[in-house]
Amino acid sequence: SAAPMPYARILAGSTPIFADANGEFSVDLGAGETVTLNSQVRGQYFVVDNNGGANAQVVQTANAGEFTTLLHNAQNAGEQTRAEVNAYIHSNIVRDFALAQNPSYPTIANQTNFAVNVNIGDNCNAFYNGSSINFYTSGGGCSNTANTTVVYHEYGHHLINVGGSGQGAYGEGMSDTVAVAITDSPDLALGFQNNCNSPLRSAVNSVQYPCDSPIHSCGRTLSGSVWDTREALVASGVENYRELIAGWVINSIL
Repeated sequence: SAAPMPYARILAGSTPIFADANGEFSVDLGAGETVTLNSQVRGQYFVVDNNGGANAQVVQTANAGEFTTLLHNAQNAGEQTRAEVNAYIHSNIVRDFALAQNPSYPTIANQTNFAVNVNIGDNCNAFYNGSSINFYTSGGGCSNTANTTVVYHEYGHHLINVGGSGQGAYGEGMSDTVAVAITDSPDLALGFQNNCNSPLRSAVNSVQYPCDSPIHSCGRTLSGSVWDTREALVASGVENYRELIAGWVINSIL
């Protein structure tokens, strides 16, 4: 389905302009003038690079006084462009979510051109390396990993890093928890293993501390605790539970 691309960068001729949070932009043209618009999958805060081939772009001519739509992946024709667009949109969602809870969050508020690499030639994983978030192609029994909660999770590692907290089991659990807080769902990475009814992990669990399992498994202690808190708030009739959970999650990282 079509979705806005917030803060997208568009070249109007040779002049870069940026869309607003709703993906809307304007170009000043005189009567009868035209301009060539070029939109790649990048914006003010994120630059998406397609490791599997050429970066997607939309090029079209706009006329003065006319409304123009630049639509990426219009034909939903392939995995690579879809991964570019999904990664871009969901990277902006998680960034905006964090700043809504703390507008002065370290680094994030002023960071531009953060690297998002998609369609890397491997399968069944995604990762954060300190300077970028990275997603793999489909294969090996897994879908393309550039989607929704996987993007939230990997950018969650970035929030943890610039927030000064450690990674390990805490990082895995908190990154899952960031995704849970955004979606208000315990299901993480639905469809990761090509089954859209089955999550890779769930915040509905009974994992306890201390834990000697692998870090992704032990991290469920944190996501499970936050989900239990969410359920208790809902059961108590707290209407703004999502706002509360969001603030607690993001600011606790600091």
